[in-house]
Amino acid sequence: MGVTVGSGDYRYEVIEGWGKLPDGWTFREVAAVALDKKDQIYAFTRGQHPIIVFDRDGNFLRSWGEGTFKRAHGATMGPDETVYLTDDGDHTVRNCTLDGKVLFTLGVPGKPAPLSFGQQQLWLLAQLIPDTPVYSESVTVHMPGPLDVAALEQ
Repeated sequence: MGVTVGSGDYRYEVIEGWGKLPDGWTFREVAAVALDKKDQIYAFTRGQHPIIVFDRDGNFLRSWGEGTFKRAHGATMGPDETVYLTDDGDHTVRNCTLDGKVLFTLGVPGKPAPLSFGQQQLWLLAQLIPDTPVYSESVTVHMPGPLDVAALEQ
């Protein structure tokens, strides 16, 4: 029996050897995972193959995203069965179909957005008190309804 992690209703068993890769492939820093309605797992990695897709038993199905992503950071499955992929090396969020077609890109590739007021405060605190652990906590907000892509692109 494997190791169990989590608590309450959210308990998971670690399965050694899950995720069978093609010969010569390796996992290199899996930054995030997303799960579709067919229980297919999308591993967003920092390796040669950014998106590696597995079935629920860990069998390799396909990969995509080669040449598109600089540094995997986050992945979220949308209600419309598209995946949102955050690239913190490229400063973008890409919305993709499950076979890898980029539907839209939020942000300008390679160009970071200006710091928010809160980020500026964190930076200032880090300069004033360098040995104090100051951090920014990310928050995920679920907003029901259709995504207005045109509004995001403005």
